[in-house]
Amino acid sequence: MTPCRNRFHAMWWSVLGAVEVRVGDQPVALGGAKQRRVLAVLLAEAGGPVPVSRLVDSVWGERPPPTAVGTLRSYVANLRRRLEPDRPPREAGKVLVSTETGYCLRVPEERYDAMSFGKLAESGRASLAGGRPLDALSDLDQALALWRGPAFGEFSSEPFAALESTRLEELRLTSQERHAGAQLAAGLAEPAVAGLRTLVASEPLREQRWEMLALALYRCGRRAESLAVLQQARGALDENLGVGPGRRLRRLERDIVHQDAGLDLEARRVVRAAGPGPGPGSGPVPGSSAAARPAAGTVTRADVPEPDSRDGLDGRDDVLAGVDRALSGTSGGRGGLMLVTGEPGIGKTRIAQAALERAAGRGLAAVVGRCPEGQGVPALWPWLMVLRAVIGGGGRRLRRLADQLGANALITGGDSDRPAPGRARSLGMGKGPAGEGRHGDGGGASSRGPTVIVELLACAARERPLLVVLDDLHWADPDSVRVLRVLTTMLPELPLLLLVTSRDGPELDGAASALVAGLTGTWANRWPLRRLTEAEVVRAVGRRLGPGTGAETGRVIHRRCGGVPFHVNELARLVPTLGTRRLTEALPEGTRNLVRHRLRGLPDGAETTLAVAAVVGERFDFGILAEASDTPRERLLDTLEAGIGWGLIEEDGPTGCYRFSHALVRDTLRRSFSRLRTAGLHARIAEALERRVRAGVRGHAELLDDAAFHWLAATPAGYAEQAVAAATAAAGRAERVHAHQHAARLLTAAIEIIDERAAPADSDGTRRLFDLVVRRGRLASRGAQREEATTVLNRAIALARELNDVQALATAATVHTLESFLAVRDYRTADDTVLTALRDAVRLLPGTDSPLRCLALAALAAELYHDSASEPSKPSAPSGAPGPGTAAVRLSSEAVAMARRLGDEQLLFRVLHLRLQAIRHPDTLGERQALVEEQLALAARPGAGPEWLPMALLRRALTRLEAGDMAAAQTDIVACAAANEQVRLTEVDIHLRWWEALRSGLAGNRAVAERLAGQAYDLHRRLGWGAEPALFAHRITWLLDQDRFADMEELVRAVHRAGSPVPPEHVGLVLALRGRFTEAVAYCPPAHQLPEPPHDWLWLLQMVLRAYTWALCGDGPSCRWALGRLLPYTGRAVTTGSAMLCWGSIDHFLGEVAAVAGERETAIGLLRRAVRHNGELGCPRWRQRSEHRLAALLESADDGGDGQGMG
Repeated sequence: MTPCRNRFHAMWWSVLGAVEVRVGDQPVALGGAKQRRVLAVLLAEAGGPVPVSRLVDSVWGERPPPTAVGTLRSYVANLRRRLEPDRPPREAGKVLVSTETGYCLRVPEERYDAMSFGKLAESGRASLAGGRPLDALSDLDQALALWRGPAFGEFSSEPFAALESTRLEELRLTSQERHAGAQLAAGLAEPAVAGLRTLVASEPLREQRWEMLALALYRCGRRAESLAVLQQARGALDENLGVGPGRRLRRLERDIVHQDAGLDLEARRVVRAAGPGPGPGSGPVPGSSAAARPAAGTVTRADVPEPDSRDGLDGRDDVLAGVDRALSGTSGGRGGLMLVTGEPGIGKTRIAQAALERAAGRGLAAVVGRCPEGQGVPALWPWLMVLRAVIGGGGRRLRRLADQLGANALITGGDSDRPAPGRARSLGMGKGPAGEGRHGDGGGASSRGPTVIVELLACAARERPLLVVLDDLHWADPDSVRVLRVLTTMLPELPLLLLVTSRDGPELDGAASALVAGLTGTWANRWPLRRLTEAEVVRAVGRRLGPGTGAETGRVIHRRCGGVPFHVNELARLVPTLGTRRLTEALPEGTRNLVRHRLRGLPDGAETTLAVAAVVGERFDFGILAEASDTPRERLLDTLEAGIGWGLIEEDGPTGCYRFSHALVRDTLRRSFSRLRTAGLHARIAEALERRVRAGVRGHAELLDDAAFHWLAATPAGYAEQAVAAATAAAGRAERVHAHQHAARLLTAAIEIIDERAAPADSDGTRRLFDLVVRRGRLASRGAQREEATTVLNRAIALARELNDVQALATAATVHTLESFLAVRDYRTADDTVLTALRDAVRLLPGTDSPLRCLALAALAAELYHDSASEPSKPSAPSGAPGPGTAAVRLSSEAVAMARRLGDEQLLFRVLHLRLQAIRHPDTLGERQALVEEQLALAARPGAGPEWLPMALLRRALTRLEAGDMAAAQTDIVACAAANEQVRLTEVDIHLRWWEALRSGLAGNRAVAERLAGQAYDLHRRLGWGAEPALFAHRITWLLDQDRFADMEELVRAVHRAGSPVPPEHVGLVLALRGRFTEAVAYCPPAHQLPEPPHDWLWLLQMVLRAYTWALCGDGPSCRWALGRLLPYTGRAVTTGSAMLCWGSIDHFLGEVAAVAGERETAIGLLRRAVRHNGELGCPRWRQRSEHRLAALLESADDGGDGQGMG
């Protein structure tokens, strides 16, 4: 599959929020607002053709400019380059294609978030309708997680997007309701409450949301609240529409008042309490009317969420071992208490479920009681659930004792398994101090209720060892806490194991907090649950998603949620739809609801303040937050302490520094503001940061980056000028510390803001833009981003012409060549825009010596080197090989002489750098070596730029390789790598990577070489020309080493073409290696029929390969001619003058040629030198070839043979 094809299938197209395209985790730069608008129009009709006329109307409105169609074509061309950067020139696009009337965007449905959302939403609807609520939850979670903001973002209200945006938004609202409905159907009433409150607040006129919220509250045991919600719904409808609630709401209110049994979810038992006869819940408690329902204390989906069967309890081995020890003790007659505590989502209930499952496996009776949240819950409710299950599963003696104590009336209130608060007194639960507070409509339990519960549980435990799980102690009413306290006094003698789960922090207060603080007996074990480590998350995700899941997915999830198990599972559910990369933005519905639940516990106004902190960043400073939120110091301290107490934030590093406990908390908070308000907050934060910079606060230089980030984010609120200034200042600092890529991103952002929001109004504005574009082009050149540099600097040239400034023209035209190490153009091609600009600059600049004229001359010489139309020089001695063009040599010599006259060492270093590019040819090796030595001397002078040294060392290493001195070259490579650690020049790094692959391949470590070459290629291909030829050279070398000549032929035939680095003569060489000599001659004719190779740095390599082909074919006259031309180069390595290829010593090939030319003694001498030289070069395979060929020649000399033939 081609790179273009791979990239196409790796793209993710997104309109559920700002319009964007991503490849992996990298966003594609889509350009300015109008260009993005073109893409948005095409996405709105994804898969369908859009006429040019409609595109013009959508981009410019009713009055398009006369150049609109031409500009549109330019936008399309730019988008094609950005969407398919690897597409070969003149090849038709595969993504953005032309149609008869316009354009069409071919987007795979599975890679387009709007289509994926629609499919998942429909699947969720079907699953819910089919009675599969858990499947529905999974699909709807994934569907809703795709949303990042209003559909089509900034274009949501535009006519071209309005219809599709409205459709998607309506489907989103419906999916939210179905998600809540699936939670209710799955028995997850409590999580549903948190989400439904948000849904009701956002759409208060959608009656179905009120209905589901009231039902969810009722199923949580919060009957009073559910009735209050229905009253609120009545008021909202009357106030806004002047109507009353619909039939469904009225019926629901009536059913809640009468506690209709139909409102309860039919429970699904997942754990069964052990005991003789029918288990608890299999039949009614004697005397009750709940004959058709399971006992209230059994474990149901509503009580303990059933985990995926593949999920384990990673990171909880110590806790589970404690559970097993406690269960063993209980089986042996010794009771105890396990207190499992932690933040929401940490896995307390999952531990409780595991304990219940383990108890059932041991034959213990096991029941669960749960403390519901909120008002309207009868006192002792969790113990009544436990009591019902215990009595239902107990023996005759226990049931008889229950009858004697009147337990059945206490549990059921006569006819209901949900005791009505209004009947509290009839159950013996009248008002009293212990029952006052948030629980119950009428008060707490009578003194008799707790006694009955304790007596019956003690009796049950004596009959059969018993595990009682009390879930969510932090919500327990005082009377329930009192029962627990009494039971603890009976431990450990009573064979009763109490496993109690509770949140910690501020949610644990009152009587429950006092009880927990007083649990000091040896029978009490505390198990505070920690978050999972990265390794544990990786294992958990792998178990859930299968063994093929990469570790990176687990690492991303851990970074996102900090190892909270609930969030781990929520994010893991999204992986099949979103993939790993998109998880960095995902915010699952369940996670959002859990975070918002914690936020409601904060003091008034605290949530808003923390939302401002979320805009500041993942980490934030007290002082900056105080200024940005305009919150008084004491109040802010209270807010932060509350946030710490609720586990939302943590103190981090120095005093006054904080961080969010995990990214999901921050994302939930910052999405609570509109985009415009968020932009305004960014501006306030940026102003506070800049005040610190001006005040010289320690570390203020680093604050420039933060200020730039916030000013850039504030741009939509009208802060374009501040954003440009801040980005420019931060880019300057990044350049000074050699953070080139970061500086490039900042400058790109500044340029885009000028283009979109602050277009130049005069020459000063144009000059500012010019300066930024030149700086951006310089960084692109240093980063080896050839295509980007060409585009940016050609724009700088156009701006210079607009300014009519020849100095600006010279500056822009010299940057790319000056800042690049080797070739900046495709092989044998020139950039006409740059050439013309340089010629104009040389012609228009004053003729006197000046640094700018000097650089323009040197750059023009280097550019002419790539121009195949430039005049070649006369043959050079001693080989007679044509050298570089005379114009390039003359201009370069003039520039060097001028730099020496000016006495500017920095200028001289750069001009020498450009001369080295302008005279690259085998016959200039001696001069190039001298120039490099001069560069190294200049690099050692005080004031030299730190980037000079690695470039000069790399250049010397390559010239030493060319000269055949591998040991000296390797020494320079080591020194170059060390020097480049400071400045991180990308182009130097690319060559160092290729070098490492080259040396491994020469040494015979082909597997290592292939891996290293692949890494080098991946970096090189994204940045500049030459990646494909370099990889080709390495692969050809590996195949030649293995004598895989047929594979060599296939590879060469696939890439060869006239005028390229792989001409047709290379096909002739491979055919000759295969013994097909007649065919080989057709591709590589005799010397007198074949023109000279191009007169550039590849001349010697091309000549050697031709001569080798003639030798293999036995062409004596051609070999004699080639020997005369090539003997002056004896002792060199066969290379390209770079780290891309080395075929050992040239003397091996010259020996082959000399043998066919009839120069036996010359051949023997050359091959002897080749044996030694190949050993010095570290080329064992070529040394073996030289040894074999030498032996064949010596043997044939003894036999009197002709000595011809391949060794």
